[in-house]
Amino acid sequence: LTVGRQVAEVCAYMATFPPPMQAALELWLDDHGFAEIATTLALADADAARALVRAGQARLRDRFRGRAPLFA
Repeated sequence: LTVGRQVAEVCAYMATFPPPMQAALELWLDDHGFAEIATTLALADADAARALVRAGQARLRDRFRGRAPLFA
């Protein structure tokens, strides 16, 4: 039950991200590579996709640090 609440909170927070960042993170979580993410989102290249994913991860870490081992 606790994990379910945490997942719901993470998803709700991700919904506040800019759409390209949110989409990039969702694709990455579904095991898509950076090149595929770039193609799907019409980004310049894999490096741009990587930057979006990393920025989203940083936001998640900042928001949830100390609340769950996943974000430690």
